[in-house]
Parts: sequence; structure tokens; C-alpha cells
Amino acid sequence: SDAATAPLDVLRLQATLRQHLHEFEAAAQMLDALLRRAPGDAQAWLMLATVRRVQGRYDASDAACAALGRLPAAGLHAVACTAEN
Repeated sequence: SDAATAPLDVLRLQATLRQHLHEFEAAAQMLDALLRRAPGDAQAWLMLATVRRVQGRYDASDAACAALGRLPAAGLHAVACTAEN
């Protein structure tokens, strides 16, 4: 489905499936599209951090963790996210 109009839950599920299939760049692109529409989606930030970490893109993973840390009540998750890198 089109990332600009698909329901956010559908994008998240598609990204999860892509990640599971080791199609990491496709997963990251779907998560980027989701986060452009819903920048407060903590689960998507965590997923993006994980995908970028698996790709060895620690700078991008750190950036996703930092974005997570800017969300209310997500500070502990952001610390754990960054610590994994």
C-alpha cells in the first residue's frame, strides 16, 4: 500500500514483516514514512533504531534513540536504546 495514505498500523506491520525477512532498508523506509506522519510513535522509533543497528548504522540508530528520548515518558527506553549501540 502507499506509505503516504496507508493506515499507520499497516505500515508498522509491513515494516515488521520486512525486518523479519531481513529486508532492512525496505523496513527503514516504511518506518521513515510512518514517522513523517506520526513522529510521536515510540514503537516506530525503537524499530528504526533496531533496523539501523542491525545494518551497522550506529549513527542513525543513535539518532532514532535520541528522537525517542524527546517523547514524553520514553526516557528510560531511549537510554536502553542507546546503551544497546
